Amino acid sequence: MRLAMDVTPCPPMQDFGNTEPIQWSNFVTLIEFLYAHSKQTKQTLTGRISKPISIDDSLEIVQGVLPLFEDFPTRVKELVKFRLDLAAPDIFSAEQRLGYWIKRLSNLCGSGRYKEFIQAARDAVTEYSDGKYHINDKVANTEKSRYLSIAQMAKDLRIHEQTVMKMVDRKELRFIEIPHESKTRRILIDKFSAEEMHEFLKTFITKTDAMHITGLSRRSMGYFIEYGIFDVLEEPEVRLTSNRTISATAIEVLTKKLATEAQSKEGPKIRLKNFAARMTTNATAHRTLYLSLVNGSLTVASPTGDNKLGNFEFLESEVTKILQAGNGEPLLKIAGVANMLKIKEEVIRFWVKQGLIRSVESILRGQKVNLIPVSALAEFQQTYIVLSTLADQLGTSSRMLLRMIESHDLKTVGSFDVGEGVSRGYLIEVTQLGKLLLPNQAKAA
Repeated sequence: MRLAMDVTPCPPMQDFGNTEPIQWSNFVTLIEFLYAHSKQTKQTLTGRISKPISIDDSLEIVQGVLPLFEDFPTRVKELVKFRLDLAAPDIFSAEQRLGYWIKRLSNLCGSGRYKEFIQAARDAVTEYSDGKYHINDKVANTEKSRYLSIAQMAKDLRIHEQTVMKMVDRKELRFIEIPHESKTRRILIDKFSAEEMHEFLKTFITKTDAMHITGLSRRSMGYFIEYGIFDVLEEPEVRLTSNRTISATAIEVLTKKLATEAQSKEGPKIRLKNFAARMTTNATAHRTLYLSLVNGSLTVASPTGDNKLGNFEFLESEVTKILQAGNGEPLLKIAGVANMLKIKEEVIRFWVKQGLIRSVESILRGQKVNLIPVSALAEFQQTYIVLSTLADQLGTSSRMLLRMIESHDLKTVGSFDVGEGVSRGYLIEVTQLGKLLLPNQAKAA
């Protein structure tokens, strides 16, 4: 009896060729399939071969393809009670599965791994006193249902398959590889490793899910993240291609805290989800309002009702008091200053680093950042003028203006190299404009 398939012949026993070790689990999986197929009724496969109806028939087929089974027991009737999830895709029929694994094993044999395959087959079973052959206990205990495919893990964690592949590439998951397979199908993830990753990721949810749980708008959610109240995973730590990055634990902790500290207070009230509408030009005061939820200076005024974070009500007078009090002058993000000056953010950061623009250090989303006080921006604009801005006002190019400055023996500050022969960030002091321009031009500038 022969299989209707192209099979790579095995080399002679003395020709071991490449002795690279292989996964014996391939062999065990084949035997499991053979046993499963032996339970099926006899049918015809493509009119050329019958489905095995017994283990003996199954082994006869295998022996006809792979001589390496010569030392394997001819009667294996002990049920293999576990599987390693190394099967071909579910769309394969039982016959195709059988053929698939015989083909895989024959390819391994044809690749010169004959010696290791024979050893793996012998190590996989032990003859017991009852005369039956059993899978070794140590093998069963360590290998039972141990692996997940890329697709299975992606489905379980609700993430993209490509994301799982990135985890594999970064060695964040333990895995094995099946030879002669495409990348996504040859990788099998250690199930314990996958469970560890699941434990890590399951406490993080998407922004959409967070909005549903809390009743907050996307804008409000953004403030909670920006002010470091809700923990988030940042790239490359996030490891995900979706935005499933907000800590559900942080949301739960804050909700429980506010509900526990709630007090009955009389007066007009405002819901937490409407705090975003009270955003003022004083970003510091707005940040203080949100942080007051954490430090306990602002408490819920209506203890009854649902426990959705966004629906918690606070006295409007207390909210207004915090916003009006403020904490220092308004602070601007570097991105906002860059938009105002119509220049790249990297240039602003360089000026801050050089001390040309005064800044203060603050914490946003749990990270240290530099913020620029409004007064510092005013001081900067009174002291310097951006070369590109001046060139636009004079109707010339920055390069021509720079040559003019050099010809008058004047100096610029704030520039840095971004490439070979390319620089950015030229500034000229306002006090030097009189030496460079005509009186009417200096006045216009």
